[in-house]
Amino acid sequence: MGIALTDANSSDEPYAIQARIAALDRELDGLYLTQRKDPQGDYEGRFEALYGEKGELKKRLAEIKANTDHIGAEQARLDELFTVTDGIRNSPLEWSEIGMRQAMERVRVLGKDRVSVKFRYGDEVEVTL
Repeated sequence: MGIALTDANSSDEPYAIQARIAALDRELDGLYLTQRKDPQGDYEGRFEALYGEKGELKKRLAEIKANTDHIGAEQARLDELFTVTDGIRNSPLEWSEIGMRQAMERVRVLGKDRVSVKFRYGDEVEVTL
C-alpha cells in the first residue's frame, strides 16, 4: 500500500528543460563562431537573450530538483509510516494493566455511554463507549 505524490505529466519537464538548455548552448556556440568571423556585428542583444533564457531554465531546473527531493523525502516518510502501521496491524497487542493504572490518574463516568479518563501527565480524554 502506498501513495504517489508526483504528477505523471511533470516527470518529462526536466528532460525538456535540459534539452532546451543543450539547444541554447549550441546556439551560443554558433553565435560565438559567427562573432569571430564578423566582429563588427551587433551580437550583444542576442547573447543577452540566450543567456537570459538559459539562466531562467537553469533556475527552473533547480526548483524542480529541490521539489523532487522534497517529494522523495515525503514519499520515503509515507512508505515508512505504511510499513509501521502494517506491522502494528499484523502483530498482537500486549495489554499491561499495571502500566495503564500507572498512567491514569482517574476515570470518571459521565453517562451510560461516556467516560472521562484523566492521565497523570495532564491530558484528559472523553470516550464514547
